[in-house]
Amino acid sequence: MLHQSAMNLTLIKGHIVLVERPEEPLMSLKDLAMDAFYHPERGGQLSAESSIKTTTNPPAFGCTFVDLTVDIALCKVTINRILNVHDSGHILNPLLAEGQVHGGMGMGIGWALFEEMIIDAKSGVVRNPNLLDYKMPTMPDLPQLESAFVEINEPQSAYGHKSLGEPPIIPVAAAIRNAVKMATGVAINTLPLTPKRLYEEFHLAGLI
Repeated sequence: MLHQSAMNLTLIKGHIVLVERPEEPLMSLKDLAMDAFYHPERGGQLSAESSIKTTTNPPAFGCTFVDLTVDIALCKVTINRILNVHDSGHILNPLLAEGQVHGGMGMGIGWALFEEMIIDAKSGVVRNPNLLDYKMPTMPDLPQLESAFVEINEPQSAYGHKSLGEPPIIPVAAAIRNAVKMATGVAINTLPLTPKRLYEEFHLAGLI
């Protein structure tokens, strides 16, 4: 396409340039991807391979803020608003990063309020081995999911980024549990916070 050896090319700020003339962009990565995907003759699979060896394994950081309502009489938790904030370094793809965080928040809500594997104590048989009995959150169970990023560049990584795979899941359940404690004064250390478990804990605390 560019009639150049790969050895003569490099990447600078999202553009392909000649090593000898880095100030003159030849093509943007966006245009390269579009050409590779849509061109009737040159189009095909676009692949690349690279590696980097770092001296450290920098951690990602995140936290969750949640506003919720606890109906003590009905033993029900309703999440009104939830926000996940993460420092994952430089965000390479904001749309995918937001989707990753939203997916983690949904899983965290399921972990906190719905999902539980029930095992028969005598036989060891799983009593809810299907999606009818194993309760998971669906769209009506989820509030508006909000996310934000604090982009602190990580110098040890190739593009200044850090991990954003599982971190969005981790703080959600703890934030929901702590919000329930702040709302009711009852510290519940077993998940999920199902109506049955809430009833038992509220009853022990003398709330109902």
